[in-house]
Amino acid sequence: TAPGTYIPSGPRGTSRVSLNTTTYNQNDFHWTGTLLGLQHNAVAGFSFLSETFELVTSNSQRTTAGVAPTYPTMSIVNPDHVYRGPLNYFVTNNQDGSRNTQAVYLFDDVKLAEQFSLNVGIRYDHNEGKNTTNTFTPPATTGVPGPIFRNEDDLLSYRAAIVYKPVEETSFYFAYSNSQNPAQTAVNGACTADTCNTAPEKGSNYEIGAKWAPWDKLLLTAALFRNERTNYRVPSNDPILPAQVLNGASHVDGIAISAQGTIMEGWDVFMNYAYLSSKVDQAVSNFCLANPTASTCTGPLAGTANNQPIAGNPLSQTPDHAFSVWSTYRILPQLNVGYGITYQGNFYLNNGAAPLFQTGSFLTNRLMVAYDFTEKLSLQMNVNNLFDENYFIRIRNNGWATPGDARNVTFTAFYRF
Repeated sequence: TAPGTYIPSGPRGTSRVSLNTTTYNQNDFHWTGTLLGLQHNAVAGFSFLSETFELVTSNSQRTTAGVAPTYPTMSIVNPDHVYRGPLNYFVTNNQDGSRNTQAVYLFDDVKLAEQFSLNVGIRYDHNEGKNTTNTFTPPATTGVPGPIFRNEDDLLSYRAAIVYKPVEETSFYFAYSNSQNPAQTAVNGACTADTCNTAPEKGSNYEIGAKWAPWDKLLLTAALFRNERTNYRVPSNDPILPAQVLNGASHVDGIAISAQGTIMEGWDVFMNYAYLSSKVDQAVSNFCLANPTASTCTGPLAGTANNQPIAGNPLSQTPDHAFSVWSTYRILPQLNVGYGITYQGNFYLNNGAAPLFQTGSFLTNRLMVAYDFTEKLSLQMNVNNLFDENYFIRIRNNGWATPGDARNVTFTAFYRF
């Protein structure tokens, strides 16, 4: 096009209508008693989850023959935002999915001695799901059925923690837990031909921490932790293996600190801080590491001295620093005010070969004022994003982003019967 002009492109006139249904049932059974000379506080239970998903994608900027119009050339400085072309509604695809999960679990807090206790838990899940997409080519009104992708996995997770409580106000603990992530974790088509038949991804979490209650209404906590993903999915690039193999690995080391409770009469505070240091340990298949000159591997390994273009990079969408503070103070018996801030640090948008791109950090403020007119009636005002900070809560590496909430004010009336 001529300098200073452009031709509109992209998915214009597209609409998406989705319908989700979720049915969930959970049953817990509690028992406290003595077994084998030890005091137990146990919870056993089972649960059922059933989800369905339907997504209808359509486009209305079409001719009667179902053809997308040609958009006019526009000025960058003064574009014409009004669409004046044909309007005809056509469905372009229809996606259906389902997921069902059954689980049984047992958790127990065992008092080993006056100052020691053991927390253990085990959970078994049976997860199965399927999804398919019917494709429509306008002006056809009958879709072409796509393949049905299915996944079924049995998942076993467990955790254990040893707790040492030298005095009533202080406790220390060390905990370990594992996790398993099936190929289909969501009902909206998260499983494809390349991933449906891969085994569950596995992870491990190690944590050491302390809790201290200097007085009755204040609790301080601190923890160091490490989360390891030991086998996430990567392209195999091996002609004789499935398209995806579980050779990827990464880890996150972190610190979490919190304080919550009453500082003094009428003054309450809630504070959380987290620091995350993330790293990709392996991002290509074992086959490519062993055969860097294979024709299927030269592309993924191109331009790297260690044959791993992503290894050593931080994880995407993982900010280093994040904290929030919320404090309330009762100025008068009837008047309570609160103020808080939320901060999220920079994080990387992409995780491939250089260059890597970061999003900016953001800080938002919020305010609350509440007044009790009577014992039963009170009015509360909340102002979120007080200074109307412009920020994004989710950013994709293709330029799409979800903005955070603009400044908004909410008035709420409470009446207690």
